[in-house]
Amino acid sequence: CRALAREAFLQAIRLNPDSYRTHLLLADLANDRHDTAQALEEYEKAVSLGAADPEVHILLVQFLRSKGRADEALAKAQVAVQKFPAHPRLNCELGQLLLGMKKPLDAARRFERSLAADPSLAEARAGLADSYAALGETEKAVREMKQALSDDPDGSYHYRLGRWLQMSGRTREAADAFSVSTELKQERSRKERERFLSIRRGT
Repeated sequence: CRALAREAFLQAIRLNPDSYRTHLLLADLANDRHDTAQALEEYEKAVSLGAADPEVHILLVQFLRSKGRADEALAKAQVAVQKFPAHPRLNCELGQLLLGMKKPLDAARRFERSLAADPSLAEARAGLADSYAALGETEKAVREMKQALSDDPDGSYHYRLGRWLQMSGRTREAADAFSVSTELKQERSRKERERFLSIRRGT
């Protein structure tokens, strides 16, 4: 199955050598080989060719973040947000970068802009909660995080909520949040193990 998928992958590249999507595929291949320089070069080409697609900018920003190149990611995100000022995920990416750079007030504004465009974006909602927590506004953080809980990917939202509830003296609610966090974390680990075994079996 993996061999067939790889062949389909390479065929798509051969059919569309000048497409920005082709350069995204090549970036993925380079990243899989841990060739960061080549992957970055391909992402840059993809952005140059597909500048009108905000998703391409997001992929470049996420790649740079994943490599610990936060300053470069921030610069790319700021340029992209100027081009797509109301795009929810771009504003969310910029907010996360600003939050990581200890700029919670600026981050909160980006998360708010993201949510204005897409109120259902849990990642932005959780980011806004984290921004409020960093600003010392714990009750606001609790209120925002509660709205993101249904989309908690790995228990981390519930865990952070539990910490803030604990700080507020709401120990019973905190215990409930920690319990759900543990369950979600275990479920995530189980699924990852199943996926790993499936890949090893080639299914």
